[in-house]
Amino acid sequence: MSIPPQALTRKALLALEEICGVSHGRFTRTMTLRFVLAYLYAVSKTKDRTFFDDLWKGHGTPHRRGQHMDDICAAQHSTACLNAIYRAVGFERSTDFQFYHLRQRKYLEQKGRGE
Repeated sequence: MSIPPQALTRKALLALEEICGVSHGRFTRTMTLRFVLAYLYAVSKTKDRTFFDDLWKGHGTPHRRGQHMDDICAAQHSTACLNAIYRAVGFERSTDFQFYHLRQRKYLEQKGRGE
């Protein structure tokens, strides 16, 4: 049994959302993230690595106006990179992707309680 490439790409995007999408720009650079970015770049329709590299590197230097502004900049930077990566692999980033992990967690909690 083989998995269609579109399904693998969708799963990689869901993994990327789980790692980066919920963290508001603050996430740990792990081998999992490196693999997901590498896979998505390999299947992308463009060979411009800019947004893949930018997501990996983070948003850069701390904002001069303090932590709150730094948090906003980090969230905006990761959102821009995620949106560009979605487009590069032929998907549109939607709330279905963004909130999948929350729906999945709620489903598993309800299932565990026997509801």
